[in-house]
Amino acid sequence: MSDPIVEPLEITDSVTLGDGEQPMFLLGPCVIESEEFVRDTAEKIAEIVREAGVKNFVFKASYDKANRSSASSFRGMGCRKGCEILAD
Repeated sequence: MSDPIVEPLEITDSVTLGDGEQPMFLLGPCVIESEEFVRDTAEKIAEIVREAGVKNFVFKASYDKANRSSASSFRGMGCRKGCEILAD
């Protein structure tokens, strides 16, 4: 195998980015709509990746989705509330 382009980065004891074994998946909703929505989505994603044997994944969701096609579209819960939800 050829030398890696970047050095592997250990995120946690069980997750390494760039380990050459599995791709890293970024999974989650585009925007935080509610705390319940984020929890339900995170639980379902955890179930799916566990069943699929995926080790390298990060749950992601935006607290402020500024790149909407309309200025009046819902952008999220805001920084403070969004970060509180994601911290749980």
